[in-house]
Parts: sequence; C-alpha cells; structure tokens
Amino acid sequence: MDMSFYRILHIIGILLLFQSLGAYLFNAMTDRASGDKSALKMVTRLHGLGLLLIVISGFGMLAKLQLFWPLPGWIWIMLIVWVLSGLSVFLVKKNPASARMWWILTIVFGVVTVLMGVLKPF
Repeated sequence: MDMSFYRILHIIGILLLFQSLGAYLFNAMTDRASGDKSALKMVTRLHGLGLLLIVISGFGMLAKLQLFWPLPGWIWIMLIVWVLSGLSVFLVKKNPASARMWWILTIVFGVVTVLMGVLKPF
C-alpha cells in the first residue's frame, strides 16, 4: 500500500478518536443520566474503531519507513499516548468525576503526538 493511504487512514482514525473522546467526556462532565444509552454505545464503538485505524495505519507507516526493532523513542511515546487514550473511556466510566482531568489530558495527548510525529526528536 502507498504511504498516502496509511496517512489518510491514520488521520481518519485520529478524527474518530478525538470526536468520540470529546463526546464521551462531555457526556460524563454534564452528568447526563438518560435511559437511552444507544448514543453512548455508538461513541464507544467509534472510539474503538479510531484506535484500531490509528494502530494499523501507524504500523503500516512504520513498515513503509522501514523502522523496525528497536523502535525510536518518539514511537514509544506515541504508543503510550495511544494506550492511555484507549483506557480513558473506561477510567472515566469508573470515575465520572475525572472527566475534566481527561478533557485536559486529551488536549495534551494531541499536542504531544503531533510534536512527536512532526519533529521525531529522538
């Protein structure tokens, strides 16, 4: 596959991830206790789909760039952010009061991953 395909897939995954995190965290912060959970289920599914697209396209780009073991440090940071982004929904579900903290952390995660992806500092 072409590198452009992986980049587009990666960006789509990132959009899905951040949209779903925003919706999920907003729902937790406003403490909406409605009986209809179908929208929340959709958001959770989009969160998972975004994470899946990010990891598949990310490793596809690594293969195209011929970056194999040992992985550079900037990739490890991106993987840690990916794992924390994945866990955030479940941690907020357990403790809705932490939604405001995760809202700020999501912004920090976005900034860190952009810096790592663009600058590749180490």
